[in-house]
Amino acid sequence: MLSLTSKLLIMKLFKEIPSPSEHIEISKANNAKWFTWSDEILNKGKIIESEAQKYGPPDEIAFQTIDNARTYSVDIKRINPVALKLIKEISEAFNKLMLKDELFFFDKIISEYFSSEAFRFLLSSIRAVLCTRRSDNMGSLYPPLSTAKPNNTFPIHCDFYIPTQLWNIFDEVPEGNQGTSLLLPVDVLLNKVIKSIPNFPQEKAAHVKNLFKDKVVNNDHAYYDLFSTLHNKENWWVNDISREIDKYVITLKLNRGQGYMVNDRKWLHGRGYTADEVTIKRLHRLLF
Repeated sequence: MLSLTSKLLIMKLFKEIPSPSEHIEISKANNAKWFTWSDEILNKGKIIESEAQKYGPPDEIAFQTIDNARTYSVDIKRINPVALKLIKEISEAFNKLMLKDELFFFDKIISEYFSSEAFRFLLSSIRAVLCTRRSDNMGSLYPPLSTAKPNNTFPIHCDFYIPTQLWNIFDEVPEGNQGTSLLLPVDVLLNKVIKSIPNFPQEKAAHVKNLFKDKVVNNDHAYYDLFSTLHNKENWWVNDISREIDKYVITLKLNRGQGYMVNDRKWLHGRGYTADEVTIKRLHRLLF
């Protein structure tokens, strides 16, 4: 269960709301709560909007030490003191918010009251403040999304970035039921999916389990290692894995302004089939 401290911290930023009617059953079955911005944050949203317009698009930073690693960020020295004070208060809540097995959903995070541009600026600012506070340039990340051509899926995986907490909020999403979100507890993968497959290599099962125990230094290694184990068609067990995953995976369509927050070491996530192109603004993700 979420600690009392974390509950109090998240409620400073958000308020609990009823589950949307189309997601009531999934929310109940997974003990998942829904949140939106707190009244306090919405009332101060114009400060963020104004500062986002003044600042312009966030900067994009490349890390020399890890191939293809990039993040959006801002120069906090350029932010107005009033806006920076608010951003630091929000960032401090994120700094102390540590989910374990919980699954949180969100609605109306991007809306007529909080624009996509303001949200991008806010995430970039939170990232910059947390990195400064933690004296670690990879202590928080807002990575650009990889685009994808039409007619594709993105099977479940873990990102294995060094920050473990993942907040995904959707923006440019396809219409209808395309591009559904896929979620699966790591515990289910380890103790139900893999264990249900006869003759699954024990050394491989132990290795996968250790991926979630080890402190990840090179996220590329762990990410590709797990992805290959689950989805590489050269592995004889891939079809069995896929069949078992389908039994347990949570599938739901999240629209603009909706999203979820999980611990990336406790939940796998992915994207269902979409006939449309995946744009760089499909979702915004903060690792913290």
